[in-house]
Amino acid sequence: MTFSSNKSRAVALLRVSTPEQQLHGESTELQLQRIHLASDRNRHHITKVFEEGYSGWQRDYRPVLEEMFAYLEQHKDEIDAVYVYSIDRFTRKGTHSYVELKRRLLALGIQLIDTTGIIQPEQNTLADLGFEYEWSSRSPSRLAEHLKAEIAYEEITTMQTRMIGQEIRLAQQGYVVRGANIGYRNMKVEDELGKKKTIHIPDPDEAPWIRAIFQLREEGLLSDKEICVEVNAMGFRTRKFPVRNRATGQLNGFRGGKPLTPKMLQRYVCNPIYCGIKVEKWTNNQPVRCPFEGLVSIDTFNNANRGKITVIELADGTFSISRTAIASKDMKNSTYPFRHVVQCKDCNKQLHGSASRGKTGKKYHYYHCKKGHVRIRQAEMHQKLKSFCQSFHLTPKRVPLIDQIIRDVWEEKQESMEKRQNIAQQTKTELLTQQRVLLDKIIHVRSEVVQRKLEEQIETLQQQVEAIPKEEKAPQLKVTQIEDFITYIKTVVEHPDKMLLCGLSMRLTEKIWQMFFEELPTYEIIAGRTPELSHGIRLFSPSKVPENNLAGTIRLEWNYLCEFIRENLPLFKALHLLFNKVK
Repeated sequence: MTFSSNKSRAVALLRVSTPEQQLHGESTELQLQRIHLASDRNRHHITKVFEEGYSGWQRDYRPVLEEMFAYLEQHKDEIDAVYVYSIDRFTRKGTHSYVELKRRLLALGIQLIDTTGIIQPEQNTLADLGFEYEWSSRSPSRLAEHLKAEIAYEEITTMQTRMIGQEIRLAQQGYVVRGANIGYRNMKVEDELGKKKTIHIPDPDEAPWIRAIFQLREEGLLSDKEICVEVNAMGFRTRKFPVRNRATGQLNGFRGGKPLTPKMLQRYVCNPIYCGIKVEKWTNNQPVRCPFEGLVSIDTFNNANRGKITVIELADGTFSISRTAIASKDMKNSTYPFRHVVQCKDCNKQLHGSASRGKTGKKYHYYHCKKGHVRIRQAEMHQKLKSFCQSFHLTPKRVPLIDQIIRDVWEEKQESMEKRQNIAQQTKTELLTQQRVLLDKIIHVRSEVVQRKLEEQIETLQQQVEAIPKEEKAPQLKVTQIEDFITYIKTVVEHPDKMLLCGLSMRLTEKIWQMFFEELPTYEIIAGRTPELSHGIRLFSPSKVPENNLAGTIRLEWNYLCEFIRENLPLFKALHLLFNKVK
C-alpha cells in the first residue's frame, strides 16, 4: 500500500488506557515501533508524536486528540497522514465516533493509516469516465473499518460489563473492590468455592492512628483539634501517591504525606468501613456487613460520632444507618454549666436548667428536677457549688509516697500470683504423673475388678487436675499505667476546685465529677459538704485517709484503685494537657 503525494510528513497518535497496559500490553513504545515500520514502507517521515493516557471509550475528554487536530489545522499543507496502531487505538466509541473523527481528518486533506492494513485510501468509482462526485469517492475498506470500530465498541462494552458487574456484586457482598482506606491494607482470600476475593486487614502502622482517633473521640475529653495534635504526635501522615500526567503517564511528583486535620478527622470518623460496615453507591447506599473485622466496634463507632451517625443492627441481621444532629449534651452551656452533675435526692435523676419569665418580663433561671422534686435558683446553686468545691483540701505532696506504695503493692501482687501459679503447676504435674503410672498399671492388669478401681482413681485425678485454677492474669495495672497515673494525677489534685468548676463541655464536666465522687452529689450534700469521694481521690485527702493508713488502704482497696486508674487515665491525661496549656 503506497501513497503518492508531494508531502511526505506524518504524525503518530499513540494511546494506552491504563499504566498497566503501558507495562504489560500494547505499550506506546510497541505502537511507535510498528508505526515507524509502516511509515517507512509508505515513505512518510513521522515529524510529531502524540501520546494519550485515556480510555478510547471517552470522547468528550481527550485533550491530546484535540491538541493533535489543532496542530493539523496549523500544518494541514505539510502533513499527509495520521498513523495509528489500530482502529481501536484511535477510538472505542463505535462507528459513529470513528466516522466523525475520520471525516475531520479528510476535511483537512489528511489520510488515516493503521499499521494492521485495514484502512485503505479512498478511490473514485467514476475515475474511468473522468467524473467525480462526493458520493463516488469511497474507501474499499469502508465496511471493514466500520466493522472493526463496532467490534472495538462491543469489546469495551463487554469488558466493562463483566468487570464493573463483578465489582458491584462483590461490593454488595461487602468485599473490597478499590484501594485500601487509610488504616487498612488489602489482602486476597479464598471463599468456600476457592475464588479469590479482596478484604481489608489492619495496617500495622496506620491502624493504631485510626483506633486512637475513635477512642479519643469516644472519650469526649479533647476537641477535634487536640485529637489531631495527639494523633499527629503518634506519626500520622496521609499516604503518598504518585502524580502522573494524564495524557502521557509521566511522573510529575507525589501528593499526600500530610498531618491529620479536623476536616480529615470528621471524614474518617463518619466512615462506617472502620466498624466493618460498607455503604456506597454500589450497595445502593445501604449498609452491608463486611466479611472482615473493623478497626473498632460498632458501639465505639456510634459513641465516637455522638449521635450524628448511628449504625443499628436489626433483628434480621441486617443494618441501618441513622443520621441526626449532634446530641446537645456535648455542647457547652454557659447559663447552666452544672446541669446533669447534681442529682435529685428523691428520684436520683440529674438536674436540668431552664428559665421562667416574671410579670415584668424578667427571666429567672433555675436548676430543677424534671419531676418537680427540686427547684433551686441558678445564682444560689452556683454560690453553693463554688463554696463546696473550694472546701476540698487535697495534698499533692503525697504523690511520690502513693507512687512508691502502689509500686510495692503491685510487686507483692505479682510475686503472690507467680507463687500460686508455680504451686498450681507443680500440683498439676504431680497429678498427671500419677495418672500416667496408673495407666501403665492398667495395661498389665488382667483383673476387671482391679481395672475398674484403677480407672476410678484415674478419673478422680482428672477431676483434681480440672479443679486447679487456670493461669491467673498479671496484676490489673501495667507499669506504664502506674507511671502515667503519677505523671497526670498531680495536675488534678493541685487544683480540684478549678477542675470541678471548669465549665467545659457537658460531657467533660460530667466525667470530671464522676471521677471525683463515688456518686454524683445531691444539692443537700453540696450544701452540707459531705461528699463521698472516689477511691482514687480519697488517697489525697488527709481527712479521709491519714498518711499512716495509706499503705493499708491501697492494699485493701487495690481492685477498686486499679479500676479507678484504668477508667480515668485518659481523663487525667486530657486535663493535664488542657490545664498546662492554659498555664
